[in-house]
Amino acid sequence: YFSDPESLTQTFDHVVTPTGVRQVTADTYEEIVRATPLVFLELYAPWCGHCKKLEPQWKTANRLLDEAREDDAELGAQLAVVDAIAEKALADRFGVRGYPAIKWFSRGKVRDYKGARTARAIANYVIRHGGPVVRDVANATVLEAFKLSHRVVAVASLAAGDGAAVAEHVVDACERADVPLGVVGGAPADGLVLYRAFDE
Repeated sequence: YFSDPESLTQTFDHVVTPTGVRQVTADTYEEIVRATPLVFLELYAPWCGHCKKLEPQWKTANRLLDEAREDDAELGAQLAVVDAIAEKALADRFGVRGYPAIKWFSRGKVRDYKGARTARAIANYVIRHGGPVVRDVANATVLEAFKLSHRVVAVASLAAGDGAAVAEHVVDACERADVPLGVVGGAPADGLVLYRAFDE
């Protein structure tokens, strides 16, 4: 799947590709899931055309997340892949019937990823789901990515303080509505704005 196997390096007893995407096996699966609270896992078949198309998108998404982490260290999700043919027990464990199958592991829970298979969509999914309920928005670049990460997002502007200063009822309302909440500090005045992405 990753085209240069001789360039793979061993880190923490797991195979890590040159892009930082981990190649998981049945022997390392449990350890990786326990050690990493957030994992985006692709189960692929080497002969699958859709999987081959996804490969560069997966690598680019990992690079985009590395860039985002320069401004937001809280994006801790690990991208990983499993050869579902060589590791049939893992594929059977999740009832995989088609390829690629993409799973999102979040703090002990797993769900199927049904979103777009582009680098930007994958990275935005991690930005949306991979951090705390309230996200501190460090700069304009992070703000723009955050606004595009979901159909509706909320952005609280604070004249003083940080995410901890956001009213509890605002946080609770956003969490119940599944609306990501970002916080921008140093604003001229306090405020709350909802951003909605419209279909073209």
